[in-house]
Amino acid sequence: MFGIIVISILFGIALTVILEFLTIRSGIVMTYPSRFNFEETAKMLTQAVTEAGFTLLSSEMLNGKLREKEVYLGSRIWLIKFYKAEYMGELLKERPCMACLMPHTVAVYETSKGSVEISRLNTGMIGKVMGAAARILGEKAFSDEKKILESVLVTHDNVS
Repeated sequence: MFGIIVISILFGIALTVILEFLTIRSGIVMTYPSRFNFEETAKMLTQAVTEAGFTLLSSEMLNGKLREKEVYLGSRIWLIKFYKAEYMGELLKERPCMACLMPHTVAVYETSKGSVEISRLNTGMIGKVMGAAARILGEKAFSDEKKILESVLVTHDNVS
């Protein structure tokens, strides 16, 4: 009887770990359809970043950088890298290891079907997983990123 209880508990723990892994894995990168073409989406998001009070580090086509190394992509990809000094300072004082997640990066890309999509890391989820970072990434930065994306998305309902 005791053996069945132990096996049941171990099975429950294993199942929980597997389900958590699959949930995190599927939700770590968020994608959204844009209602604009590629150029307009990249331009509008770049503008929205600065209007939201973030410092823009770069806004550039990834394809050109890769082409210099003789890597050719089938579709265009634009990267927008930015940060907010207040958030970065607060986060890195508490958790310097989180510097590997800086700066925030949003990608605008064309799909094989010709539509334009936007992707970003789910900073809300990362914040929850990383504990001390939850207040900064999970609340402040995640909320600001949602506002930035709203200007180009097909509907505002799908920003989560």
